Amino acid sequence: MPVTRPTAAPPLFYLDKGITLPPETVAQAAARHAKIAARRAGVSVICHRGAMRMAHQNTLSAYRAAMEMGADGLEIDPRGTKDGVLVLFHDDMTDQLIDAFGRISDFYYEELLLHVYHAPLGFTAPDERLPTLRAVLAMARQEGALLHLDIKVPGLDADILRLLEDADMLDHVVAVNKNNSALLLNDPRFLPLSFKGDLIWDYRDFDVETVRATLQRAGQIVIVDDPRLTLLESGRPVRIPRRLPPVKRAPVTDLPLAELLAGLFEQPDATMPPRLAAARLVNYYCEVAPAIVLEQMLAGRMASLSTSVKANGAWLLGMAARYRPQTVTDGVRRALLHLLDDASTEVRTEAAWAVGRAHVKEAVPALVKILGSEPECVRRFGSTPAEEEKDAADIKLRGAAAWTLGQIGDARPAVGRALMGCVERRGLHYDFVYQSLDGAMAARALGQLRITSALPTLVHAIRRDDPLLAPMQQKYVELGYQPHPGKMWDFRLVGDAIGALGEIGSEAAQHALAEFLALPEAEARQIWPALHQMAAEALCQIQEEDVDPIVVSLLDHPHLSARGAAILTCLNAPNPARTAALREKAAWALQWL
Repeated sequence: MPVTRPTAAPPLFYLDKGITLPPETVAQAAARHAKIAARRAGVSVICHRGAMRMAHQNTLSAYRAAMEMGADGLEIDPRGTKDGVLVLFHDDMTDQLIDAFGRISDFYYEELLLHVYHAPLGFTAPDERLPTLRAVLAMARQEGALLHLDIKVPGLDADILRLLEDADMLDHVVAVNKNNSALLLNDPRFLPLSFKGDLIWDYRDFDVETVRATLQRAGQIVIVDDPRLTLLESGRPVRIPRRLPPVKRAPVTDLPLAELLAGLFEQPDATMPPRLAAARLVNYYCEVAPAIVLEQMLAGRMASLSTSVKANGAWLLGMAARYRPQTVTDGVRRALLHLLDDASTEVRTEAAWAVGRAHVKEAVPALVKILGSEPECVRRFGSTPAEEEKDAADIKLRGAAAWTLGQIGDARPAVGRALMGCVERRGLHYDFVYQSLDGAMAARALGQLRITSALPTLVHAIRRDDPLLAPMQQKYVELGYQPHPGKMWDFRLVGDAIGALGEIGSEAAQHALAEFLALPEAEARQIWPALHQMAAEALCQIQEEDVDPIVVSLLDHPHLSARGAAILTCLNAPNPARTAALREKAAWALQWL
């Protein structure tokens, strides 16, 4: 089946919470429902988190790319922000995709609009941000897309059902997860389809035999990360998606500067929370806000200000620095260095983030000192709510310091030693959002700085079975989770350590990754179920010329993950050797070059 090339792309929807669904005529609604009925009648190819190999998962770009390639629908992950806006985000931990720590529910929607994805990916639109559920429904209604709802947290299904009713889209929903979805599951208007199978792990959607076998099974839905091969094997037309223009963003509000400052400084007549005021100051007064805020902070004699004011002030100065580097004056640098030495852990954490965004190199000694400390959480799990709260704060501070060292780019020996020490002695916490967060950020920074001496530390972190994790394993078994090897609770550290090996890219790092990729399945699963996939992706991300033989050789690897990662790399970064190898090993992919 030929592949259709793209024409001009439509703009994305506004990413604000006030978006309204485009009106439909009676005839348009009837045509849409007929299209949905036709999709339901055949084999439905559903893209997991959108076309997540083409653009960042759960973004409008990923969803649009999935539909433009010819998929039938989308798997989406609704979550609620602190102010009740439904957005799309899969992970419990925001730091896996954007430069923020915590859960989506910890942030205001407008605050999230200021956080960026870690790196560009394929068809991701410039200035892409987390989309609202309303914006995704508007796109799905326009495209006639089926929907698989994976509702991640309780208490959202009533609002989701209301949005679906308002959009006249209940027939779009073909699958809902069992947890957190009682209202939808018990609604007689919900008519689920059965699953043929999923192809979302280990690049199974890039293996011809696996795809063919799945399509022959009973059922109606096939869920994939990448729809291309599944569509081709179904005999359906496949299109190349269009690269989308910059995201349109409309102001949510137009509040006077004085009103925003009143909120930030917690004045008696304030009408909004301090962090929301800080976010709006950055969004709408980014050029002038840092100087005004700094002046007021100094006028209030910084030490006498509340913890909240100082923390939010530091956050504002850092965010403004990201979007307007010219606002980073000597006064801003001095203020951030002062806040980095504050008595409050919360203030120091926000200041640590901010000096990274502002690239204040003078902060390196203070950041190294933070990582050199060893709070109680590196030796034990907290046994009381107060201990757990303090441990979470300490882990976040160390994580912010490690992240910032990677951003500043200073690879002096003291930095390397501090980061390696943080990997070896990461924080312990029963909440897996915080568990080993600081060690993971340190591993990520070691990769960014390409500190080759960190190789033994990173490999040990991936392989170690730390007895300190036994209490966490026991706790989650008591909560009803399947028993896992203790080391699996270091999963975020393992993932970032493997990625760091790929970024370091030395011959020794390549050898270590190849060894992980060669582990038998049972042994690899004892470390982490996705170990093969992560190792293959890390190997493929190394860009030096002499790595080509490795990438090409992975097309013959016995593990699906290795072959799939190599096919994707050959497609995304082609050269004559890779194209020749594709022609021999995966000819179906050539039409995408």
